[in-house]
Amino acid sequence: MNLRPILFPITFAALCLLSAPVFTPETFAAAPDSGFGDGGKVTVDLGSYGDQANAVLVQPDGKILAGGSTSNTADLDFMLFRLLPDGSLDREFNFDGTVSTAVGSHDDEVFAVALQDDGKILAAGYSDTNGNRDFALVRYNSDGTVDRSFGLEGMVVTAVSDSDDEISGIAVQEDGKILLTGSALGEQGRVVVLARYLSNGAPDFTFADQGFALSAVGTDIRAESLALSEEGRILVAGTYQDKKNTALMVLGYDENGQLDSSFGNKGITVPQNDSVASAGYGLAIRSDGSLLLAGSVGKTGERDGALFLFGKDGLPDRSFGDKGVLVTDDDKDTVFYDTIISDEMIAAT
Repeated sequence: MNLRPILFPITFAALCLLSAPVFTPETFAAAPDSGFGDGGKVTVDLGSYGDQANAVLVQPDGKILAGGSTSNTADLDFMLFRLLPDGSLDREFNFDGTVSTAVGSHDDEVFAVALQDDGKILAAGYSDTNGNRDFALVRYNSDGTVDRSFGLEGMVVTAVSDSDDEISGIAVQEDGKILLTGSALGEQGRVVVLARYLSNGAPDFTFADQGFALSAVGTDIRAESLALSEEGRILVAGTYQDKKNTALMVLGYDENGQLDSSFGNKGITVPQNDSVASAGYGLAIRSDGSLLLAGSVGKTGERDGALFLFGKDGLPDRSFGDKGVLVTDDDKDTVFYDTIISDEMIAAT
């Protein structure tokens, strides 16, 4: 696939899942849950080296699903494991609570997971083919077995560019269609990719340009998360670089994959002061339609965790924190990668 963008002005020896402390605008801190795993922590050792969890979700039944990669001594494979609410492995999930899948002949890794209404699981990331990373998507049955009715024997691999492509966000529409976002490397840098697939794994050629929308901001951009509003607007958050400046951004698309001109500035929004270095990661939509984005401000090594609030129209909400950004300064290099909203509080992790 040719890149035709729309132009605009951590590895561990074992997987560790924590019931982690959280921070709120009121500096609320929650202690690890001693009833979960071992003192609030669960460690799952799968491969011989380099096991890594990159994505997690909580199912409606309270079970916890995590995705990432595990080693098979030669390379990395897709990996999922599922925990019961108390932190123990769910033995009903592929017999021992874990599953690994070799998508291609080289490294494969999960960066995003989603759950369908029927309980089937979607795991997305990349598969390395001949030295280049390609979009990779695998669907599993609720018991952890590969759903071989999906794509080609349960897998869909798509080369978006002639170089490295990887999926970083996934969402399932009410009609069962699958939205994916990620990044593809072009000649001038990375661009954001937004794609839609049918429920059987085939590309949805009615979406955007033959199923794919490509967007560039600055000289390099990375998509980090994907969310759907109640109105059907598709939101992609991440970070872009322009010359020496690095800043977070949110792109707004309509249900057909076209940039929504009513969102932000012709479909893109950035912080009130985009000359200050910032980064954007996890995105959440509040009940009033406003957008809360977890990230950071400051240069690498000197970052402060930050939450950014944008109105439903995509413009910074200047009434939140300091002109739309709430910064937690704890004298450490801190980044917020996700945010959770409840009736009582806003939490960032």
